[in-house]
Amino acid sequence: MSQGYVPPGQFEDLLNLIRQASAASERAMNAAKYAEMAASAAGAAGQQAVVRAMHMANAPGAPTAAPFSPGAPDPGVGLVANCVEKIENLETNTNLVHLELYQNMVKKIENISHLRNLTVLDLSFNKIRSTEPLAACPFEYLENLYLSSNKIVDVEGIFHFTQLKMLELGSNRIRAIPEQVSSLVNLKELWLGKNKITSMSLPVLPALRHLSLQNNRLESWEPSFFRNLAGLTHLYLGHNNLPDLPDEFALLTDLVEVDLVRNAITQIKPIPELQKLQELWMNDNKIEDLAQIANLASFPSLKTIYLERNPMQDLGNKQAEERYREAILQAVPYIEQLDAERLNVELKVISDGTERQVMGIRRA
Repeated sequence: MSQGYVPPGQFEDLLNLIRQASAASERAMNAAKYAEMAASAAGAAGQQAVVRAMHMANAPGAPTAAPFSPGAPDPGVGLVANCVEKIENLETNTNLVHLELYQNMVKKIENISHLRNLTVLDLSFNKIRSTEPLAACPFEYLENLYLSSNKIVDVEGIFHFTQLKMLELGSNRIRAIPEQVSSLVNLKELWLGKNKITSMSLPVLPALRHLSLQNNRLESWEPSFFRNLAGLTHLYLGHNNLPDLPDEFALLTDLVEVDLVRNAITQIKPIPELQKLQELWMNDNKIEDLAQIANLASFPSLKTIYLERNPMQDLGNKQAEERYREAILQAVPYIEQLDAERLNVELKVISDGTERQVMGIRRA
């Protein structure tokens, strides 16, 4: 996530832009095929960026999904930004593996319970209020479920999807995560940014590695959170109102990346147990004492640090800004990125000489 900086809390917005770009490309290709793509963003909240791949295309402009011939290969249907209001005409698509209907006008999950072979279901950016109809869907192979940017209030109807690896519920109206989510024993990624969640209480999820709770209403730490999710490698908690880190944070020994942007943190807590931590985002907090920077030395693997716009930087005071920068480089001289500045990076140009034919490049 150190290749660029996206304003905190914008993962879901960035995801929307990525999807729009993907949809335009698919329609231009006018073909039904897989298009593999990857995107990432760095920053606090929403780095996220993000985690999307394998979008399918269909004929452009079609209002509903056209049935496939019985018995024919049926890898996926993708109708992106087509103003689809109702899921229908999928009766013969019994072998469907991917169904992607994001950025439409779907209000209800229906007419898909027969799609038993689904591994990917994407209904993001619609107008869905309830996921309860999924309870009647025996998707025993479902691995990726995308429901972000809807109007969902309660998490329900999904707890029997025990093969689920990715669950995206960002930008909804969710206030709490039910205990039943513990049945998702294979879940690796859980995205809950931009909701109304007030508690960090989550059950044991042994496989979980990526968790986003950015842009919620968190104001206190829950000790059980760290015991139940000790396997986390990526944790995003930016844009809340969380206080200084508790001692239990040391339980996250596999943590590689942590977003704590724009909270109520006043100290940089030294946590030598976090030997694998590479990226630490703590900009826009309330750290006043420049001496706190010395505690960064407790993170031997640190590569990227965001601390800008804390009071200790004294933004606008050139001398204070230089002292801030020098203090960080003294504490962690091995880092590769400080705020938006790339450090200790060599630019290597590999050429076969053909640049002589490129306008604007001159060989010496």
